[in-house]
Amino acid sequence: MLAVKSIFLSAIYILFLALFINSNNENEINPTIRGNVVDNFSIEGVLHDRSGPLLSANTESLKLRSSWTYEKGPGLSPAGSEMRNYGRVFFKDRSRFICWEIILEHKSLSDSRDLNFSFSLFDQKGNEINRSRVDSWIPSNAEFSDHGACWGLAYAGNWEIGDYYFVIKPETAEARMLNDFETYIKFRIR
Repeated sequence: MLAVKSIFLSAIYILFLALFINSNNENEINPTIRGNVVDNFSIEGVLHDRSGPLLSANTESLKLRSSWTYEKGPGLSPAGSEMRNYGRVFFKDRSRFICWEIILEHKSLSDSRDLNFSFSLFDQKGNEINRSRVDSWIPSNAEFSDHGACWGLAYAGNWEIGDYYFVIKPETAEARMLNDFETYIKFRIR
């Protein structure tokens, strides 16, 4: 049964990766550094049993508890997502996808809530390299939730040496009106 589940998850992951590669290039701002978005939470979103549209999360109750960057391991399987090199410095000759991950604290609710994010990647001069949207959600009865996404290419050597940062904002009606929640995560390529 475990082998069937692994094969099923791998097939879904490859399908979504192919869709992201073909659909995310329109968000590319700076063509000198090429890459694609990989949403780490697509599989959970597909497998999550939704009986209808989720209600939006209330961003006023969100508290950022931690933020990280990591390099996603090689491969197109969920195992590649599990092999993570956490840090703030990555190497040009080895780096593929650089990912951000945040842990949020919030009120525990009896039903799951929709919490999508927009994120931008900037270089050290403040030039926006990419702007994207990532689907995520807060599971029911949870006081903490993790969210994240990756940007890059499946092959190493695409990044230029320098400092970069992600800017991450929740995409809910409240956040668009108040613009009160924004996270910056810095990292360096050597």
